[in-house]
Amino acid sequence: MKTCSVEKCEGKHYAHSFCYKHYKKYRKYGNPLESKLESHKMARTPIYSIWCAMKQRCYYEKHKRIL
Repeated sequence: MKTCSVEKCEGKHYAHSFCYKHYKKYRKYGNPLESKLESHKMARTPIYSIWCAMKQRCYYEKHKRIL
């Protein structure tokens, strides 16, 4: 059975010598080890929770605070 060509990955071969997880990254970024997700590091701040609640009130039709 073929395995993924990425070091320390034992995933089953899917395509282009990568497992499914690494193949998706290869197709999206061109590199199976790259991840372009960046964190804004604001998730645990009071301002971020206020912003999330504001968005929820605007977009969620059944929110209890919508008049």
